[in-house]
Amino acid sequence: MIRTLPEEDPELVDVWQAPVTAVLTRQESAGLVGVTGAASVAIRPLLLGQPRQLAVLAAFPSAIYLTTGDGVVVALVGTNAVRLPCAVVLGSELPDLLQVAAQHTTHGASVGTGGVAVGQLRVEVARWWLPMPPAPPPDSTVLSRGLAALSARLSVQQHRLLRVVADGLRRLEAAVRTRDNRIAADATLNLLGLGPGLTPSGDDVLAGLLVGLHHLDWSRGVDSARSNSRLQTPISVVRDAIATRVLVDAPTRTSTLSAALLGHAARGEAAGEVTAVLNSLCGRRPLSPALMRLLAVGHTSGYDMACGILAAGRVLLGQRDPGT
Repeated sequence: MIRTLPEEDPELVDVWQAPVTAVLTRQESAGLVGVTGAASVAIRPLLLGQPRQLAVLAAFPSAIYLTTGDGVVVALVGTNAVRLPCAVVLGSELPDLLQVAAQHTTHGASVGTGGVAVGQLRVEVARWWLPMPPAPPPDSTVLSRGLAALSARLSVQQHRLLRVVADGLRRLEAAVRTRDNRIAADATLNLLGLGPGLTPSGDDVLAGLLVGLHHLDWSRGVDSARSNSRLQTPISVVRDAIATRVLVDAPTRTSTLSAALLGHAARGEAAGEVTAVLNSLCGRRPLSPALMRLLAVGHTSGYDMACGILAAGRVLLGQRDPGT
């Protein structure tokens, strides 16, 4: 049975720390299997709330993406799958999640009262993880050093970013740098849904940019009056204009999964692979292993998100895209 954790102080674990892996209950007569998992605090209210029905968006051997039907997505993922900000990370002793999803049509799926049920699988939340870094970089020197390393690694693979997406990202980066809300909102709209796949390339660079602007600003709360005196509009205002455009327009311009992930990014929430890179840029861990995990996400999704993070960091440091 799940512990009821204090709402204001949940027990958090590192996203790369393995959750409880043992199968807790197996009711052979009913064919039911109960396991535990580590859930993102971003979906805590949904998991601990009243039961809601779910439908399957997509299923793979190591991941099931489910939706409430109103744009909210919950993911059940194995230890080798991407730790989305809306995910419950399961242990290794699991049935094939593709087969579990197939049982959905017979047994249904639901979320609430401490867990998620799909087919004959019931997942109880035993731990929680934070889908964002704990704090921004300590100073600009740390961020500058991290960005230089990130830029060097991405530059050798720049062919992976679609040209039309790269052009759109440059326009958006320039708008954020000059604090032009109107152009930033227009550039955001042009990137939404741009590219193929469950999470199009344009959406991925937007997600990377948003979480980067949220979490890489070392001056946040330190000397905001002085930092804002150089430009009339604080960078957070432009970031919020981008986030607003994303929240309003993404549901009608891109896939359900991608719109949900953009909604998380608008609130500063990211996949564990993205958070690990942000922590590296904040000087908390080596960049290379974290970046390798991120670049392995999807066909180009990890690279696209890294490009968005790099653009955010350049803006915060007052640097320019060398391609402009």
